Amino acid sequence: MSILIYIPYPTNEGYAINQLESAFFEMSRRVFSNDNQIHFLYRNLSGGFPKFLPPAFSNVISIDDQLCSSRLGQISSYIKQNSISILFGLDLPVKHLFYKPLRRAGLKLIISYWGAPMSDFSPAYILFLKKLQVFLSPSMPDHFIFESKSMAKSATCGRGINPSRISIVKLGVDPQKYSPQYKSSYIYRIFNIPSNRKVIIYSGHMEERKGVDVIIRAAAYMVNQLHRYDIHFLIAGNKNGEECRFYHLYQNSNAVDHITFAGYRDDLSRIFPCCYAGVIASTGWDSFTVSSLEMASSGLPLVVSNLQGLSESIEADVTGFLFNTGDHLDLVSKLILLLDNPNLHNSMSKAARERILHNFSFEQQIVNLSNTLKTVISRKIRSKTDADKLLTSSRIPICQKA
Repeated sequence: MSILIYIPYPTNEGYAINQLESAFFEMSRRVFSNDNQIHFLYRNLSGGFPKFLPPAFSNVISIDDQLCSSRLGQISSYIKQNSISILFGLDLPVKHLFYKPLRRAGLKLIISYWGAPMSDFSPAYILFLKKLQVFLSPSMPDHFIFESKSMAKSATCGRGINPSRISIVKLGVDPQKYSPQYKSSYIYRIFNIPSNRKVIIYSGHMEERKGVDVIIRAAAYMVNQLHRYDIHFLIAGNKNGEECRFYHLYQNSNAVDHITFAGYRDDLSRIFPCCYAGVIASTGWDSFTVSSLEMASSGLPLVVSNLQGLSESIEADVTGFLFNTGDHLDLVSKLILLLDNPNLHNSMSKAARERILHNFSFEQQIVNLSNTLKTVISRKIRSKTDADKLLTSSRIPICQKA
C-alpha cells in the first residue's frame, strides 16, 4: 500500500503551503514503512524540486496544469503501477472529476485536508439539498480534516458533511525555530527602522480579504491623527509590486516613514522576535493561520479580526485581542492598550509562548495527523483479511479515534 499526496499548487509555492507539505510528508513517514510508499502530485513542477523532500526522493509527478482524459489516464496508470491505495489531498471538494477514474485505478481511500472554511452556512432547505448531494456522491472523499472548530462547522452546517466523516487537527509550529530567545536588533538594521520604535508586524498574502488596507489605515491614523511616532508597521509577504495599491492610503502623510513593505521573506524566524506585536486584520474568510502560530511562538501578543477560524488563533484577552472585523479604529484602540501597558504586553507575550508550547507544536501536529490517518484507514477496512494484509505491509496499528 502507498499514499499519494495531492498539492493543487506549483512546487515550492511558499507561504503556509510549504509548512503543510512538510507536515504531510512527516505524517506519511510515521505511517508507512519506507519513503518508496510515499508519492506527491502537484499542479506543476515550475517551482523546481520540492525543497522539503530528501534529494534522492523521486516519487514526484504533476498534472501539468490540466486534468484532461489523457493526463487522468497517466495518473491512473501511475496509481496502478505503484499500488497506491490512499489519496490525501489539499482542499478536495465533495465532487471532483478525477475521483471515479482514480478509484477504478485502485484508490481505496480519499482524505481531504482543508485549510479554509468549506462553505458559508446554509439555510435549512439548501442544507438539505447539499446533504442529498453528498449522499448521492459515492466517490467523494471518505474523510475530511480541518484545522479549527469553525472550519469543521462550515462543513457540517454549510456543506452537509456528516460529522462522523470529520476530524480536527490543529496546526503546529517549531517552537525552537520561532522563539523569543532570538530577539535582537536585526529588523532595525535591515529595514533601517529607528531603534526607539515598537514594531507591529503582519505577514501573509496581500489579497483583498486579508485586510492589509485595514492595517494601513490603522497605521496612518495612529501616526497622522494620534501622533504616535513611537511605532512602525512592517508588512511582509508582498510580491511583484502588490504593495503599490496601498500607497494612496498613506504616501502623502507622515505615516510614509512609519510603514515598510518587506516583501516575501524567508527570515521570519529572525524577524518576529524583534517585533512588539502581530496583527492579522482579515475581512473575508480566513483560516487558523500558520503565521499566527509563528508570531505567538516568538512571544508576540496578537491582535486579530473576530472572524471564524482566525479567532481561535488566540485566547482572547490572554494571549492577544480580538477586534471588530474591518474596523481600523477598533484595531487602533487594541494596539494602544498594548503599547501603553508594558506589563499587559509582557503578560500576553509569555502566555502566547506557553500556549504554543502546550498545544501547537509541530510535533503535536504530526502525531495528531498520523493518528488520524491510522484511524481512518482502520475504519475503512471492513474485511479482517484485507485489514491484516494491509496493516502488516504498512506497519499500521489498529487504533481508536484520535
